[in-house]
Amino acid sequence: MKNLSSSSSNQRGVGLIEVMIAVLVVAVGVLGSIAMQLSSKRMGHEAVQRTMAANLARDLIERMRSNPAALDSYVLTWRDETDAPTVDYSCLTDECTNIQLALYDQAQWMADLEGAAETRVQTEGGDPVETGGLQRPSVCVTNNSRFVTVAIAWRGFQEMSNPGLSTCGEGTGLYDGEGEGDDDVYRQVLTFSSYIKEL
Repeated sequence: MKNLSSSSSNQRGVGLIEVMIAVLVVAVGVLGSIAMQLSSKRMGHEAVQRTMAANLARDLIERMRSNPAALDSYVLTWRDETDAPTVDYSCLTDECTNIQLALYDQAQWMADLEGAAETRVQTEGGDPVETGGLQRPSVCVTNNSRFVTVAIAWRGFQEMSNPGLSTCGEGTGLYDGEGEGDDDVYRQVLTFSSYIKEL
C-alpha cells in the first residue's frame, strides 16, 4: 500500500503539464496561422498594386498610340506630393487639337493614378479622401525618337533591393527605409515601352 500511495503522489500534476504543453502547441499554431494570413494579405495587396500599375501604363501607351502627332506633349516626370497636371476643358464634349487632347489625356490618366475615382469620407462632414490608386506613385514618361517608355514607381510593403529597371522616383525620399540615406528599399517599379509610328 505504501508503494501505491507514493507513486500516485509522484504523478500529481502530470496531467496539468500535458494540458499546458497542448495549449502552447495550439497557441504557436494559431500565431503562425495569423502571421501567414497577414503575409498573404500583404502579398495580395502588392499584386493588386502591380496589376494596377501595369493597366495604367498600358492605358497611357494606348492613349499615345491614338494621338501619335503629339507624343512630346505626353512626356512627363511627376512624383507624389507635387501638383498633378490638370486641364479646365473636356475633349469629350469640346473639339480639341492634338496637343490639347494629349494634355487632357494626361490629366485624366493622372487622376486615375491618384485614385480619384475611389473616395471615402473619414470624418462626418469632412471632405472625401482619395483611397484608390497606387501608394505614393512616381511617373516618368519619355519619348526617344517615337520609342516611348512609361515607368511607374510606387511604395511597396516589403524591403527589397533597389530595382535597376528605371531611375524613376529614385532619391525622392518616398521609398526610403527607417535608416538614414536615400536607399529606396521600398521602391517598386514597372516599365512599359513601345514604338509608336507616325500616321
